Amino acid sequence: MVSEEITSYESGFKRELIAFHEAARGGSPPVTTGADSARDIALCQAIIECHRTGRPIDDPTRIS
Repeated sequence: MVSEEITSYESGFKRELIAFHEAARGGSPPVTTGADSARDIALCQAIIECHRTGRPIDDPTRIS
């Protein structure tokens, strides 16, 4: 038995872009802060580093 799952992030990404546009044009605060974004990027970098080195990353914020 084979199962296949298809997931689309397009609608979520589109909603995120629309919210950002509304914040930028309307002056309302964005849903995601700059600090949240920086943590997301640090996590992505830690995932790449973990894959590259084969070692766990204890603190993603310390990746440079």
